[in-house]
Amino acid sequence: MSDHRLIVYGVHCVWWDSIENASAYPNGLPCCPHCGSMLRQVEESKWWEGADRYEADGSPGYCARLKWARGKCFKSMDEQKRAYQLHQHLERIGEDVPTLEEHMQRLQDRHPNTETKGAPR
Repeated sequence: MSDHRLIVYGVHCVWWDSIENASAYPNGLPCCPHCGSMLRQVEESKWWEGADRYEADGSPGYCARLKWARGKCFKSMDEQKRAYQLHQHLERIGEDVPTLEEHMQRLQDRHPNTETKGAPR
């Protein structure tokens, strides 16, 4: 048995993961677990060699986006790229958004003589 891990990726979608996470048609052929697209396969080392080459050839951040996209199904690379950009944006603004408890504490600190209804206790 080979110790090389296989990566499978969509023919008609932009989904990829290890072959163990693929679904299968009744005849046993692997398919995307989200949309049913047929899959191609490649050894994991070759997959990442190709990704590194693509990033080095003018697509900065491609490998990070690819790692994030693992197991997610998209209709196109453009859709995947937009979703990743939104994800990055939400992560950035999320760092600046206080939790409900922090927000309620700030209100209480600003107005110590006012009872805040609905405040977590």
